[in-house]
Amino acid sequence: MIAWNLRGLLGARRANTLALMRTLTEEDVSELGAEVGSLSTRAMDRDTRRNYVGAQQAYAAARGALAELQGNEAVHAATEAVATGQYELVCARARLAGEPVAERRVPCIFDTRHGPSIADVLWSQSDHARLPACAEDAARLEAGDEPLIREVEYTGLRMPYWQVGAAFAPYATGYFGSGAAGAGQQALALFEGGPPARLHTAG
Repeated sequence: MIAWNLRGLLGARRANTLALMRTLTEEDVSELGAEVGSLSTRAMDRDTRRNYVGAQQAYAAARGALAELQGNEAVHAATEAVATGQYELVCARARLAGEPVAERRVPCIFDTRHGPSIADVLWSQSDHARLPACAEDAARLEAGDEPLIREVEYTGLRMPYWQVGAAFAPYATGYFGSGAAGAGQQALALFEGGPPARLHTAG
C-alpha cells in the first residue's frame, strides 16, 4: 500500500510539473506572438524583413509544437523556437534603428520573457557564477539591486522558476541548451537542484 501511495504521489508531482512547464511555455509563446504582431513592417529592407519573417516562422513553430506534440517534447521544442524568435526580433529591431546586429546569445536567465541576454553578470545568490542577463537586469545588478526574477507557485510555495529543479530540464534546455558553454551552462546548472525546504508561502 505504501509503495502504491508513493508511486501515486510521484506521478502526481510529475503531472503537476509538466502542467506548470506547459503553462509557462504557453505564456512565453503568447508573449512572442504579441511582440511579433507589434512590430511595424513599414520601411523594412530585405535583411530586416528576413529577420521579421524568421520571427513569424519561429512563433508558428512554437505554436505548432504545443498543438502537435505531447509532454516534455512539446515544451522543449516550443521553448527552443521561442528563443529563436526572440533573437530574430532583436535583429529586426536593431536594423530598423540603424544599430549593429548583436551575436546570438541565450535568453536572460532571470526571466526568459526578457529575451536574449546582452552580458554575463555576477549574481551573489548563485555562488558568484556568471549568468546571462538582459540589459535591464544587468543594469539592476550593476546598481546593487536584485534582478527581476520570474517566480512560480510549486508545491504550495513561491519560488524562482529554476528552483523547481531538474524536472524543468525540457523547458531549460530549450532555452539554454544551445549555449552549453559558459553562461549557458551556468544557467542550466541552476536547475540541477530542487525546491528548497523552506520558502515564503504563496499568496
